[in-house]
Amino acid sequence: VSRRTGDAPVQRLLLPAHRLRQGCSGYVARAGARLICAPAAVGFEEAMQTQQLARRLSATGARLSSEVRQQVRRLQAVTDEKTELSEELRVLQDNHALLRSNFQVLQELGPSPSSGS
Repeated sequence: VSRRTGDAPVQRLLLPAHRLRQGCSGYVARAGARLICAPAAVGFEEAMQTQQLARRLSATGARLSSEVRQQVRRLQAVTDEKTELSEELRVLQDNHALLRSNFQVLQELGPSPSSGS
């Protein structure tokens, strides 16, 4: 089916209404209704605008993807550093506990006989 806008016929997609309602969510039904009303052809100016928009969106997507990769690398570096610091802290805590234990044993034994007191 076509209708005329100016001199150029515009083809329209027609779907039976029961197909739109049958098993479709409200969003899909609204999208289908909009498609039915939309022209089947796009003008040159609109096509150029859409192409420019697609290029901008593609460039933005590539930039954002690059930024995400950079953030992932930074996050991985920080995570690695955190792991190293956690391990270093564990070793220091173990050494501290051992030194404290040794000091407590020395205190319990009292002064050594060679200390001269």
